[in-house]
Amino acid sequence: MYNPYKNPGLVMGEFTIRDSYDNPVVFSGDVRDAIVSKISSVLDSSDISDKKNDNSFIKFLKGITSFTINIGNSNIQVEYTNGRKDAVLTRMYEDGYISDEEIKAAFIQGLEYEFQSSAFPITAPHFVQW
Repeated sequence: MYNPYKNPGLVMGEFTIRDSYDNPVVFSGDVRDAIVSKISSVLDSSDISDKKNDNSFIKFLKGITSFTINIGNSNIQVEYTNGRKDAVLTRMYEDGYISDEEIKAAFIQGLEYEFQSSAFPITAPHFVQW
């Protein structure tokens, strides 16, 4: 059975971050702040009003989420893989349920979202598995 807690990258999207020696870099601390800041500034200054068809927003995200940043003396290559969240946000935007500003804010908030396991005991598992 599919478990989003074991596969958060499929649901929320996932960063592949590598240094100049092709070593993986953890998405935390200064690296996280620099990446979110860079994507936020590009997204905030972009006019996405023409991105309301044929998954144009997801295609646009592919263009702005593959870049190199310099942190300290290291060049870090960043690449983002879209998740289910991005497909859902795009569809909500295309169908007019959310505005330009709302989709931008939701995408940025989703970059830093962390799943938290629910402590609520499931008393009727047949409803969950159906």
